[in-house]
Amino acid sequence: MTEHNLLINRAPVLTLWATIVAERLGFDEDEALSLGKAVAGLTAQSKGQRLGIYKPVPQEVKKARARKRGEEFLIEICGRQVPVINTQNGIRAVVKNQPVESKSVERYLDSKFGESLDTARRWVTSRKPSDRSSLRRTHSGSMSSSGRPFQKG
Repeated sequence: MTEHNLLINRAPVLTLWATIVAERLGFDEDEALSLGKAVAGLTAQSKGQRLGIYKPVPQEVKKARARKRGEEFLIEICGRQVPVINTQNGIRAVVKNQPVESKSVERYLDSKFGESLDTARRWVTSRKPSDRSSLRRTHSGSMSSSGRPFQKG
């Protein structure tokens, strides 16, 4: 068995992981891709605020932006409240007042994982739902959400 390393940033790994979590919750593939991308974006925004890179939006502005979106509701995925809207194509996450389309998320994951996407998806899918720590380990056979190597074989 040949092992190959894949060095990848945490955002695409989190996008893939959250997508699979959404699928396990019963969302179809397109809905799950949209939700997975939003979870990764919300997590990056939150971390940026903690680091002082992004400043939180004042509460009044948040309320005004929420009103503009119309028929929006929240779905919890991976501990994040994701704003969503029910479109004619199904549920889609909403980012900057626009639904996140699954095709753009597919292109994003494909550009980041390349030929390793199917292997990475199988690996993440094979994890038990309670095995969250396996995404943080960095030894052989695991994937890290912090850009550590993913061993595939």
